[in-house]
Amino acid sequence: YVSDPRAQGGDLRFRQEAIAPARQRRIQPQSADLTWARMTLPTIRGSVRMEIHRDPQSYRMQVSLPANMEAEVYLPLLEGNYQVTIDGAPVRTTRVKEQPFVYVGRVGSGTHHYEIRMK
Repeated sequence: YVSDPRAQGGDLRFRQEAIAPARQRRIQPQSADLTWARMTLPTIRGSVRMEIHRDPQSYRMQVSLPANMEAEVYLPLLEGNYQVTIDGAPVRTTRVKEQPFVYVGRVGSGTHHYEIRMK
């Protein structure tokens, strides 16, 4: 976890767990009630960058992964009916059993935009 205790208005945890040494990450933001946050995590392959924006109807996240890295991506679950997009295209997701997250899938290096929005 990467956490900043100085975060105002809530607790910020960007869960970035190494799955395979230096090549794979699990990205699972836990931003509580924060409406905006940004994080950079240096790795041996380059920096992983994340930025989140939350409002009552949506949760948006931008992730940038260095070359030769991939990640499993999870988004916080919204109550009710929702739609998830990656880089603007709708995708199917899987709700994580007994956790308030949806599994969005794997993504390769580059910058990607995720959104979960209430319908």
